[in-house]
Amino acid sequence: MPGGWAMKFELGAMLSPVIRRWGLFCAWFLGLLLLAGFLWLFTQPLRNRALIRSVNRVLSQYGEDKLEKTLLPWGMPGRAMQAGTWYSVVNSEKQGIVFSIMREGRVGIFLGIVSPAGRVDTLIPLSNNAIKMRERLPEAVMRLYIRRIELSNALIRAGREKR
Repeated sequence: MPGGWAMKFELGAMLSPVIRRWGLFCAWFLGLLLLAGFLWLFTQPLRNRALIRSVNRVLSQYGEDKLEKTLLPWGMPGRAMQAGTWYSVVNSEKQGIVFSIMREGRVGIFLGIVSPAGRVDTLIPLSNNAIKMRERLPEAVMRLYIRRIELSNALIRAGREKR
């Protein structure tokens, strides 16, 4: 049976480069994913600043108060962050939330102004798609999003009271 051992050895020699190449490919892929994750995490303040700047441009057209700073997600309950990105409003106790609605293959970006009592005062469309979407969305869908924002705000307030 010396021929059988020789065949096993040759098969092992052939698999070794394949496994090595596959391992290198996986390492490169995971390294790129890790790099992308770090870039996403560490550029969040820059992305938030750009978002505030563009939202404030739209708010100046509506004559509304401007957004000031991001309410950082660190320490916020997880469900509260699923609704959108929270901001505080300049010279007010109100908060603003930027969120999106996807409908018929289009994304509409909205800003909800939340009163200190936790109620949504106004919903402002921030893009042309959002303006068109607002006209066509059923009232029940808008109430659903408003309720989701109000619940998210209640989670944030409950999290602050625990501290």
